[in-house]
Amino acid sequence: MKARFFILFMIPAILISQPEKELLKAIRLYEGNNYEQAKDKFEELIDKELKLDSLYYYAGLNYLNLKEYEEAVEVLETAVKLKPKDSNYYFILGNAYGLDAKNSSVFSQLSLAKKCKNAYLKAVELNPENINAQISLANYYSQAPGIAGGDTEKSFETAKLVVKKDEKKGRILLANFYLKEGEEKKAENEIKILESKFANDSTILSIYNTYGYYLLKQNRPKEAVEKFLQQVKLAPNNANAYDSLGDGYLATGDKKSARNAFKKALEIDPDFTASKEKLNDLKE
Repeated sequence: MKARFFILFMIPAILISQPEKELLKAIRLYEGNNYEQAKDKFEELIDKELKLDSLYYYAGLNYLNLKEYEEAVEVLETAVKLKPKDSNYYFILGNAYGLDAKNSSVFSQLSLAKKCKNAYLKAVELNPENINAQISLANYYSQAPGIAGGDTEKSFETAKLVVKKDEKKGRILLANFYLKEGEEKKAENEIKILESKFANDSTILSIYNTYGYYLLKQNRPKEAVEKFLQQVKLAPNNANAYDSLGDGYLATGDKKSARNAFKKALEIDPDFTASKEKLNDLKE
């Protein structure tokens, strides 16, 4: 009985082919942030024309980390061909199209942008519970020009769908979109709901940052400082939160408080370039 059990136990390991073993090694390199080594391994396997969707998916993720966006698009397109009903594959492909568009010529941007939107749409179609894809689609509608499929109304519609599945993320989206459109009262209403339900959740701090800079643009620095202080309260160990607070104080003319905020940012992160430069400017 013991010998038979041992044989059965070993079958799964025997069934893993050599290429799959090599792929696992490449994935481990990627997960260990050894992107250049992983790239060599992935490309070696791709040259063998293996029909493994996970090979092209992980190779795409690896290229994205290396900021080699054209290559990422190419392998991710292959991944979705091999596994055409995987929502997450389309979501990552959409990200690759978007990043490639930002780094391409004007002539290529429109085509890539449309592909980005279509990939997000396909990801949501395949899995309406894919929150990341819905959020990316909402942001696309909000940020893209009309000629590329941008649509303010659809951005709000999609954000409201996100609220039903993940209230916190959905309301952060809505608040950002309302601020972008200058609908301050509606944005504040979303923020009040976030504060009442997620008051101690540091993941909502981004909305205070966005709101603070919105108020600075409106020439309302004292109110901006209040928002930045709320951000610092939620994230006392976040260098960017103190950097933003310093910007707020600078706008009010309070250089001493600004200097202290930038110093605090550098205490948290000595390599925080923005605070370094602003502190040097204040010294001069």
